[in-house]
Amino acid sequence: PRVLAALGECVAALPRAAAAAALRRCVAAVANVVEGVGNERGDGNGDGGGLDGDDGFTAEIETIRAAWRGLSAAMDRLPRGPWTEDDIVAACAKLCGSIRRAGGPELDSAVDALTAKSGGVPSSAARASTRAADEAAHPFAAKSLRTRLAVAGSIPRGDVPPLATFFTGGGGGGGG
Repeated sequence: PRVLAALGECVAALPRAAAAAALRRCVAAVANVVEGVGNERGDGNGDGGGLDGDDGFTAEIETIRAAWRGLSAAMDRLPRGPWTEDDIVAACAKLCGSIRRAGGPELDSAVDALTAKSGGVPSSAARASTRAADEAAHPFAAKSLRTRLAVAGSIPRGDVPPLATFFTGGGGGGGG
């Protein structure tokens, strides 16, 4: 986890293409962890462990949090740093597309990283992440992510579908 949280510093001396490749490989591995935690713990809606009992997944949850801390730190340094905004946006989208439950530390970490705190978060990252979640994440997770990012002001509130559609199986979100 320490390397993931400081990945930008770890690859700073590499050429941009090599740094971007390292980011893609790390994010792919963490996305597998995110999926695995969600699949094992359930979607929080009656499928397995739900939102409670992440105790057995301490290392996995810390890995996920560290990855998001690293991405958040990289976003704060834009346009400097080893990655372009597009690299970071794609990494955020990949992680959000792997979320399998509507709550839990993996979703909390994503929302925290994608919430504009100091102006370092590109709005394109939040919107790309909601689109990726709409396409690949569990539908409840995608709707939860979209709603929480809208409440935080990271995406327009108009991007959130009406509440009446939240419990239907189809489609993710609004505008994105």
